[in-house]
Amino acid sequence: MGSNWTGRLCGVWISFLLFAQVLLAQTTPAPVFLEEPADQEVNPGDTADLKCRLNQPVTVIWLKDGNIQNVGNGGVYTYVGDSATSNEHTIRISGITVDRDDGVWECQALIPGTTGALRSRKARLVVRVPPRDRPSLQLGGSPLRNGDDLQVRSDLNATVACIARDSNPPASLKWWIGTKDVTDSAATINQTSQGGKLYNTVSTLTYQFMPLDNGGQLKCEINHPALAGSLSSYAHLNVLYAPIVTVEQNPTGDLLEGQDVTLSCYAPANPPSTVKWYHDGAELPMINSSSFSLEKITHEVNGNYTCMARNPGFEPVRTVYQLGVRYSPTFIVQPHGDTVDLEQQLTLFCDAVGNPTPSIQWFQNTTDGQRLTRGTDRNLSITADYSSQGKYWCRASNTINDKENIVLSDVAELFVKGPPKFDTTSGNQRNEVIADRGSDSILSAVYCSQPVPTNEYWQREQRPNEKPKPIVPISSNSPKYQIYRKELSRPGCYESRLKVLQVDQTDAGRYKLWVENEKGSSTNLVVLSVREASYTSVIVGVVVGVGSALILAIVAVFCCYRTKRFCFASKKSFSNGDVEKREMKVENGEMVRSVQKDDNLKQNPLQTESIFTRTEKKANGNANGGVHHVISNGNDLPKKSANGRVDERPAEVLHYAQLDVDGPMDDERSTPRMDRERHDNHNGYTDIRPTVL
Repeated sequence: MGSNWTGRLCGVWISFLLFAQVLLAQTTPAPVFLEEPADQEVNPGDTADLKCRLNQPVTVIWLKDGNIQNVGNGGVYTYVGDSATSNEHTIRISGITVDRDDGVWECQALIPGTTGALRSRKARLVVRVPPRDRPSLQLGGSPLRNGDDLQVRSDLNATVACIARDSNPPASLKWWIGTKDVTDSAATINQTSQGGKLYNTVSTLTYQFMPLDNGGQLKCEINHPALAGSLSSYAHLNVLYAPIVTVEQNPTGDLLEGQDVTLSCYAPANPPSTVKWYHDGAELPMINSSSFSLEKITHEVNGNYTCMARNPGFEPVRTVYQLGVRYSPTFIVQPHGDTVDLEQQLTLFCDAVGNPTPSIQWFQNTTDGQRLTRGTDRNLSITADYSSQGKYWCRASNTINDKENIVLSDVAELFVKGPPKFDTTSGNQRNEVIADRGSDSILSAVYCSQPVPTNEYWQREQRPNEKPKPIVPISSNSPKYQIYRKELSRPGCYESRLKVLQVDQTDAGRYKLWVENEKGSSTNLVVLSVREASYTSVIVGVVVGVGSALILAIVAVFCCYRTKRFCFASKKSFSNGDVEKREMKVENGEMVRSVQKDDNLKQNPLQTESIFTRTEKKANGNANGGVHHVISNGNDLPKKSANGRVDERPAEVLHYAQLDVDGPMDDERSTPRMDRERHDNHNGYTDIRPTVL
């Protein structure tokens, strides 16, 4: 019975405690962290503070790597301040070591009235430990000592490892080839050691080394916060590579015929290489060095020069160099003439070589004397037409040192044969002609024919309102028509014309020219339209005619005034404006003309009486006949006799012009017409053209 009461009392007491705790929890605010521990890195032997502060006094415990640590007011781990009476629970760690203190720390606050705890963030305390030695290099798993040769091939990827041992935190590794950072080509992993407190860092570089890397250094460098500087290891690079072949020409630039030239082959390789030369695929056995010379070159040495280099462990390497001696164009294909049918397709060929490559131009000298540019291709395609006839040739040109070099090919003559073909593009040919009634009209057509036409005629088609009758060729003997043909300047081409005289409305219609040769025949149609003559055109014609006649009359009067026919100065200088008086009279059947001059005129070798006119009668006694204007020099002037007649002088001392008199010469109004003139230079007589009065 006593035990029952004891059990009941214990139950009541526990219930009371639980009730008190619940009541206390409801009346006490929950704890909150005001400051939590942070990650830190420290060196061995340093001191570090881990923060932990709450909003109310609570019981706090510290854990490292999940284990409760003994923190007191003395020793390695101590509180900063009075944690029993304040809300500050920061601890201080002195004489830090990696084995004891490195890890993850956590502050936990016990919640009053519960069995739970409030946990802070986990803070990583890192105790720095530098790598114990410089990094080690490995090639394919085999270690390399610092400064060893590292042999790799340029045509393959190489894999090199760098290891930094026993560091905390893990070391940072960088790769260098000379001064070039190639770390991006590496992959890095960290491995724990010594119970997980330290790390081994492994960086693997996968890289294709280049020939330019040969002889350089490959370096792996350690960087760590516990180090004042860096640690590194390196290897000398021995990069094996195939020959790198280049060919150079000396002198550089354009080469001209007659110069000397040297070709050099450069083929660096590891191991070293040997070279051979080839010209257009054929080996040059006499050349066993990397360079050779050619003297007084011509374009015949042009071609592809190949330098082939080989070294152990690699395939041969070839480089082709094109040697180009500059030279003027030379034809290798000449055009050839031909005789083709009309509308036939044909191709003319022309080609030339040179350096630089020549440009080609085709030309045609047509049968009517024109020069046409026909194309710029090596081949000239033609659809034969009569206009295609002529001489063809091509022009090849290139430029060397700013000088254009031009050569011309042979001439190829092209002949075209076929039926007659009308030239609708000729300016002499119109498909429609409009003529005024009563005028003459010409219908024309131009055609070409090879061989020459054997038959040709014009015919007029019947009009719809005419009575049907046989259509016959127009006769050239018809008084209504005139037909004629002429050969044009272009050989084998002709113009045929039909002239319709005094056209009227019955002549209007369609006219057809039919031409035939041994190859066939062709026709051409011309339409003649007749219109009534308008009064306007008549009036215009009259006005133009009268105006033209008036202009001619004015010109004639002006010319007569300016020339002053047969007027010369009397014993003085002569000018066209010196004539004051003219006399003409008939004495004893002869007409005598004389000229009187002003006494103030300057002296002239020709005297007043030096010109006179004599009319010789014909046998029938009429005055019509030859009129002589006689000119003598001053010493041999004809003399007047007592009866007023002029004495005769021998013909050899006279200069005269003979005129034909068209009408009677019995009065002064008659005007002789100059028919011809004759000049006799005897004894220093001056040639004077007599002026017709």
